[in-house]
Amino acid sequence: MRMSMEREKVRFLSGGTECAAWHYPGTNGACVVMAPGGGVTKEPGADPFAARFHAAGFGVLAFDYRRFGESGGVPRQILDIKEQLADWRAAIACAAALPEVDPARVAAWGFSASGGHIFQVAARAPQLAAAIAQTPLADGPVASRRAMAYQTRWGMLRLTVSELASTVREFTRVPDPDPRR
Repeated sequence: MRMSMEREKVRFLSGGTECAAWHYPGTNGACVVMAPGGGVTKEPGADPFAARFHAAGFGVLAFDYRRFGESGGVPRQILDIKEQLADWRAAIACAAALPEVDPARVAAWGFSASGGHIFQVAARAPQLAAAIAQTPLADGPVASRRAMAYQTRWGMLRLTVSELASTVREFTRVPDPDPRR
């Protein structure tokens, strides 16, 4: 039997900023809280995985970190690990308060950068029933140095100029010419 993939938008506060999430109600009382990796949003980063958990009866709360996707916060596209860890704590509290969720059956799931966060999240949240780190980025500086070995100088220059331009636009409130970012 295939379950319906109905989901509802949920919002919760983290550090005074509203974070956006999708809640997929489950049937077994458990809930998997998930966040996508790096600068990816919940749309492409969580939906395929949420569908599998949901089909198995689990509730899912898939959220965007502040400054990303549908969540609030400026400047946009800034990855701040301390803020993201706070967003995890707020998302876990939100999931535990959902009507069909047993607070003792909440799990955390992340991949890539979020998978790396799972280690700290689980260490600081003893109430979690489970923690899943899929292909975690556990050592950012080492991974960055290794990635640099495969990057051209021209590619790094283009990325740096693009990021600087994005930051200037955020601070000067000039609309981004590419709304897909």
